[in-house]
Amino acid sequence: MAFERTRRFLLWGFVLLAAGALAAAGLLLRGGKEAPPVRPIPKKAVYDVGLLQGDSVPEQDRLRAGFLAALAADGWEEGKDLRIEFLSGGGNAGALAEAAGRFKKEKKDLVAVIGAEAAEAAAGALRTTPVVGAGVLNFAYAPWLEGHRNFTGVMSLPEVVQQLDAARRILRVKRMAVLYSAEDTKAAAQLQWLRAAAGDMKISLVEAPVPKDTPPEDAACALAGRADAAYVAIDGRMQHHFDGICAALREKGIPVVGSDDEMVRRGAVLAVSEDYYRMGFAAGKMAAKLLRGDAVPEELPITRQKDPDLVVNMAAASVFQAGLPGELWQKAKKLYLYDGQPARP
Repeated sequence: MAFERTRRFLLWGFVLLAAGALAAAGLLLRGGKEAPPVRPIPKKAVYDVGLLQGDSVPEQDRLRAGFLAALAADGWEEGKDLRIEFLSGGGNAGALAEAAGRFKKEKKDLVAVIGAEAAEAAAGALRTTPVVGAGVLNFAYAPWLEGHRNFTGVMSLPEVVQQLDAARRILRVKRMAVLYSAEDTKAAAQLQWLRAAAGDMKISLVEAPVPKDTPPEDAACALAGRADAAYVAIDGRMQHHFDGICAALREKGIPVVGSDDEMVRRGAVLAVSEDYYRMGFAAGKMAAKLLRGDAVPEELPITRQKDPDLVVNMAAASVFQAGLPGELWQKAKKLYLYDGQPARP
C-alpha cells in the first residue's frame, strides 16, 4: 500500500506541474503573445532535417540511433529524400544555442533534439519550425516550453519509485546515497522525486551534491561507511564520470543503482529504465508523420514510455552477492557482462 501511495503522490505531482504549465501558457495567450501557428510541412523532393544532440554520451547516442532507425523503417533515405545535418553541443549551452540558431537560419523543415539541453536551446531559437524531442527530462512540464506550439516528442521520466523498490528488494538497502551535480537543476528535480519515494519505503537518503570544483570520483570515495548503495542521478557530469564513479564505489564495497540501463551496462547493479533506443524510435515515428505532412506538432501530444525494464548486471550482482527474488528473476532483463564480454539477454 505504501508503494502505491507513493506512486499516486508522484503522479498527482506531475499532474499539478502540467496544470501549472498549461495555466502559464494560457496567460501568455490571453496577454496577446499568442504563439504563431505551425503549418504542415509542404511536399518537396528532399527535406532538410537538423539533428541536435546535447552531449556525446552513450544514452544520447542510442536515442539518436533509434530516431534514425525509425525514419529508415518508414521509408525515408538520407541522401535521397532527406538531408540530415547532425550537430552535437558537447554539453556546452553556448554551442547548442549557436547550433539551434544555425538551424533557424538554414530554415530546416524539421529539427530533432536529443536531450533536455538541446531541446531548451531549440525552444530559444525556433517558434514555427516543427521540433521533435527524444529523451528530454520531464519534457511536458518544462517551463521553457510555455507558449510554444511547435514541439512534440517522447520525454524521459526516471522511474524512481520502482528503482528504489528494486534496490530495497535486491540489495536490501536501508541507506541510499544520491550522487548528483550540485548546480544541475534537472538532477535537483530528480532528488525531490527520490525524497518523496524513499519516505514510505523507510529508506534513508544520504544526499551527496558534488560541487563543480570537486571530482565526482572523490565524492564517491567519501561515501564509504555512510551508505549501503549509491544512486547516480541523470545529469551530464555524472554521466561523463560514471565509469570512474563506479570504480571508486566498487573499491569501497558500495553497489551502484543506476538511473537508466546504460548505467547498468557500465557497471551499476540494477536500474528500472526506459529503453533509450525504443524512445528514440518512437520519436522518429512522430518525425516521419510530420515530414509526410499528416500532422502538426500540437496534434501529436508529448508522450512517455509506459513499459520500463528492470535491468540487472549479473556480473556486478555477483560481486556484491545480490540475489534476485523469484518473481524479479522472471521479470528482469539480465545482462551478462563477465570478463569484458558484451551484454547478452
